[in-house]
Amino acid sequence: DAAQRTTIHVANADGSNEISLTKPDDFKFAAFNGWSPDGKTVSYSGAPAGANFRIYVANADGSNVIKLSNDDSAIGAIWSPDGKQIAFHALTKQPRPGAPTKQGLNDLIIQEEIFLVNPDGSGLRQLTVDPAWACLSPAWSRDGSEMTFFCRAASAPCASGMVGNPATAARGCVRRIFVVSPSS
Repeated sequence: DAAQRTTIHVANADGSNEISLTKPDDFKFAAFNGWSPDGKTVSYSGAPAGANFRIYVANADGSNVIKLSNDDSAIGAIWSPDGKQIAFHALTKQPRPGAPTKQGLNDLIIQEEIFLVNPDGSGLRQLTVDPAWACLSPAWSRDGSEMTFFCRAASAPCASGMVGNPATAARGCVRRIFVVSPSS
């Protein structure tokens, strides 16, 4: 019902000129990700009823909404400093080796990966592709020439859920922070 749905609004610091970017029927859950560096566009994650989170951008007045991610669960959009790219992490689903053609959830390898996309929705590409690592939380360097993110070893999974809690992580949990050039 509408009482259990979230909407995203923007307003001046004093609360005036409030604009609703989303309507109650748009998403069961929604989360604001951030402003573009020029302040004209916003990014947010939304989960329509019965669907996974997806990444969207819109003008600051709520117009020109563009879905950036595919239908896999995608969250955490981070703008590059020049505003030309957006990084986010999403779940990917790949068939397990030897899995039947008609696949159920147990026949899939579900992995967290880092993606890049242009704010107009073009140029979507997967930045991380190593099945040995589940990667999330991308962050840009100040000049945009490098990106950091952390990954968990698939062979030594951490606590359950999207982000493991170090206090409850499984014994042997392996995490690494990677620094890469997103242009390569």
